[in-house]
Amino acid sequence: MRTSVGNVGYKIEIGFAAEKIVQYSERSDIDFIVLGASGESPNLARFFGSIASDVASKAHCPVLLIPVDNRFAKFNDVIYASNEYSLNSETLKFSFDWAKVFQSTLHFVHIKNIDKAFDNYSSTKMYQFIEAMDIESDVNVVYETVVDTLPWRGLYTYADGVRADLMIIVTKHRNFFENLIHNSLTESISADAHLPILVLHSDEFKN
Repeated sequence: MRTSVGNVGYKIEIGFAAEKIVQYSERSDIDFIVLGASGESPNLARFFGSIASDVASKAHCPVLLIPVDNRFAKFNDVIYASNEYSLNSETLKFSFDWAKVFQSTLHFVHIKNIDKAFDNYSSTKMYQFIEAMDIESDVNVVYETVVDTLPWRGLYTYADGVRADLMIIVTKHRNFFENLIHNSLTESISADAHLPILVLHSDEFKN
């Protein structure tokens, strides 16, 4: 059933919530999803998943997750997590545009793990990538490296330290087998969301 009141409409679907929302996101007229994070147990959510993390990982448009009891405020400090998917010119342009609208400071945060493979995505590489893009913007930018064996914990530690108002995570869509072997940063972050999380998909934004 679908109906509308003024410029606001609603539709009732029967089925699994995450699956239906993801299907809806495939429509060409859907540009953005805003979804409440339910506040369920973060440990349970990490093991068994949640509607928020499932939609954030699989949707075909940007997803903004809003934690329980969060109130709108200006996005003064925005974190852009530096990972293997975030060196993407289109998601970076989207983030710079977002920061410009809200006059935010953009923090490009790289989590340095003991695993040497993480060095490929250092804050230095992010800086060089952005410089090569030659983005004309008056956005204040900070580059930071944080050491933590758990990327999601390192990001939240930094976010809490700078009192961040938003975290941007860039991910990609994975098939069933990739999901079995990949520990998703998006799922870990969204399972314990205590600040708004904006999820972008690198394979939806083409370089």
